[in-house]
Amino acid sequence: RKVKETIAEWTQDYYDDIRPAQFRQAQKAGAKLNAPQQKGADRISKKSAAEQGKLARDADLLEDFVSRAPKFKGEVHRGMSVNDFSTVTKIIESYKRGDAGLAMESWSANRAHAHKFARQGTSGQHGLMIKQVNEFGAAIDSLSGFDEWEVLMPKGVRYEIVSIKTIKGSNKRGNPVTDPLVGVS
Repeated sequence: RKVKETIAEWTQDYYDDIRPAQFRQAQKAGAKLNAPQQKGADRISKKSAAEQGKLARDADLLEDFVSRAPKFKGEVHRGMSVNDFSTVTKIIESYKRGDAGLAMESWSANRAHAHKFARQGTSGQHGLMIKQVNEFGAAIDSLSGFDEWEVLMPKGVRYEIVSIKTIKGSNKRGNPVTDPLVGVS
């Protein structure tokens, strides 16, 4: 299987299977999963052994690519939308503890694009934006066919919080929202 094909699939929607497969692998190795991670791992566990094996091989292929590829130089951003502010708190606490990421993550070199995942077109009440100067991720936009300025971060990365800024506002429906901006290194 070729890396370019796997990256193209990752950027479409394959991440929605590969990340939970990595959560399942981490759980088998003794990691404790949060509720959304557990839900994904449970979904993957219902797939056939052959399907699970393919997901594991493709995850390894992408991890190997990221480890060998030149690292993107510059600031990257990750946007997430969640319904419950306690999830935001749990993410921040996880960073404070120095927990390693259990699966690959998509970041963007374009802040506005990452913000779309935190707020626009999502149903979450709270948008979480994280930014950092990249050290570990590889740019994949030239291989993906999308203009998302995507930087693929490997699993195992630990982040140190250097700043937290909370922005209060309203969503498209006029409901109050709280959007933390977390700076990590």
